[in-house]
Amino acid sequence: MRYYNATVFLPEKGFVRGGFDVEEGRFAAVFTDEREGEVDLCGACVLPGLVDVHTHGAAGSDFSDGDTEGLRRMAAHLARCGVTSFAPTSMTLPYETLGRAFAAAAELAAKQKAEEEAAEKKAKEEAEKAAAKAKEEAAKAKQQSAKAKEEAAKKKEADKKAQEQAAKESRINKFIS
Repeated sequence: MRYYNATVFLPEKGFVRGGFDVEEGRFAAVFTDEREGEVDLCGACVLPGLVDVHTHGAAGSDFSDGDTEGLRRMAAHLARCGVTSFAPTSMTLPYETLGRAFAAAAELAAKQKAEEEAAEKKAKEEAEKAAAKAKEEAAKAKQQSAKAKEEAAKKKEADKKAQEQAAKESRINKFIS
């Protein structure tokens, strides 16, 4: 999908007018010329996602709570703030508490990986269905085109025969009169 009319951050140039293409959930291309696309960003600023390398918590949740739902809330909140990845940080706590916190993080990471794989599989299946449908529609259009050409050729042949018949009748009428 193409996003256009944005203010894009490029490390070598800073902020410039342009846009970008997204394919399979990832940036595929960034451009700095005027191009049309599907989504007009109306001059919005676009910059790389941020990485938070030290966070104890967010959105009322703390990593050390050992709660996967709390980690999900943290991740969702951070994502809304432009953070694309983060390193949950613990405090000095008893081993049992730390064990629960790290187990929750591992559980969430496994769930997210499974969700991403399922989403990728679904997207791939949908793309394959769309490609098959497009191929089917192209074959149908080709068939219709061939049929239309055949009908046009038949009409042309019929018109030619009708003209020949009319010319023949005209010659006969001249001969008779």
